[in-house]
Amino acid sequence: MNESRFVGADPCVRPTARNAKPACPPSVYLTVMLACVAAFAFLAMANARAQPLPTAIPQTKWASGQDVVPYFEGWIRNPDGSFDMVFGYFNRNWQEELAIPAGAGNFVEPGGRGNLNPGEGDPNKPPAVTVAPVHAASIGDAVSLRATVVDDGLPKPREVSAKRPAASDATKIQAQTNSNVTPRPRGLTVAWMQLRGPARVTFEPAGSIPVAEGTAVTAARFQQPGIYVLRATASDGALATKTDVTITVEAGKSQNP
Repeated sequence: MNESRFVGADPCVRPTARNAKPACPPSVYLTVMLACVAAFAFLAMANARAQPLPTAIPQTKWASGQDVVPYFEGWIRNPDGSFDMVFGYFNRNWQEELAIPAGAGNFVEPGGRGNLNPGEGDPNKPPAVTVAPVHAASIGDAVSLRATVVDDGLPKPREVSAKRPAASDATKIQAQTNSNVTPRPRGLTVAWMQLRGPARVTFEPAGSIPVAEGTAVTAARFQQPGIYVLRATASDGALATKTDVTITVEAGKSQNP
């Protein structure tokens, strides 16, 4: 008996006897069904992206052209009774990164002063600071740095409040407290930092130094000879003034008075 043979792209076609019906394996039907389901799912997802949900608010998302708004993150109580108010900012532009220069056009609302430039429209004026010249310095010796500060007395330092006793009830929510930091000095202070130099400079004491009778004194130690630039920052708690001093360090003995 002769058999008919046909070779084609249809996987259901197989060599069969004459007048016999071709049969497809069940796996072929399953593959076709899965492909159809995947195609319908893809079309449904594409349509969902094109059609936003009724609850969507497209006005809250911009690529550019919107402002940067501040937001309040919280507060922290300090051991001396004062509070640190923590603020952040939110850039409402999803693509544009803003560079905001300081100027009269940058302001916070509401507010009395209406700008971010310290001292404008404020009765408080920044302190004036001068540093006595250092004639010479040597490696390892303590070089005295004397800063003279003049200020208008504003803002007036706040009185230190009495420390509250720690609550013994652990089931109640307690206020967050900066208990692991040293209380910051109040009133006029001077802080030193190194701007340039061949090696690290050590300040004794470091950090903010209270101004007593218009003067704040600290000592600096140098590890290598060379030219160093140091900066003194005088602050009244609200405004600050900076001044730089250049010191030449030699290998010989210090001649600083």
